[in-house]
Amino acid sequence: MATIFSRIVEGEIPSYKVAENSKFYAFLDINPLAKGHTLVIPKKEVDYIFDLDEKLYPARELLDLYALRWEHEIYYKELKLHLSGGDLLQSHTPVTAAQEVAALLMASSVIAEQRSEAARSGNLQPLSISFLKTLDKMSSLWVVFEASHGILDEENRQELVARIRELIVREAIPKRRKRSCPRKVRQPVSSWPRLTKNESHEGDFTVQIVNFP
Repeated sequence: MATIFSRIVEGEIPSYKVAENSKFYAFLDINPLAKGHTLVIPKKEVDYIFDLDEKLYPARELLDLYALRWEHEIYYKELKLHLSGGDLLQSHTPVTAAQEVAALLMASSVIAEQRSEAARSGNLQPLSISFLKTLDKMSSLWVVFEASHGILDEENRQELVARIRELIVREAIPKRRKRSCPRKVRQPVSSWPRLTKNESHEGDFTVQIVNFP
């Protein structure tokens, strides 16, 4: 008999899909432990995940899907909290709710375009440009454009856009600094010495998987 997960993959049981490829499927948990709690499962039904063929189901594909899931969660957070201002829509009918969602998607597309242009002008990665700071700068610019209608010509407007992008680039997210201490299992607060020496190992590894009864 097919498990509940196989039935979800086959579409027999409805789910909210977050990401999918030919071998894995990611969807929102029906009983989330936190907002955006997502499950990533293989499409092949096995008793243990270690029973999957490592060549057909490489860990890299699972990690890539997990990264894609993470980007989805960040986008939905930006959409709901920064653009909409909360988890709930303000509309009261299906028609106005659809219009509100469409407006949010259009606004997020405008912000995404400006982030990309700012990143290109500053020779940066788009993800290093803050969504919230871009939204803040562009919102101020839109107010200026509305107030200066009929005063500024197109050349001046384009110059303002370019300067706003320069401000956005100046506030780009810096590269993550190196850790002062290696990431370790938390130790109890005591007189134990602090772990300050980074440890690494190179070369081949042998991994033994033990199945417990």
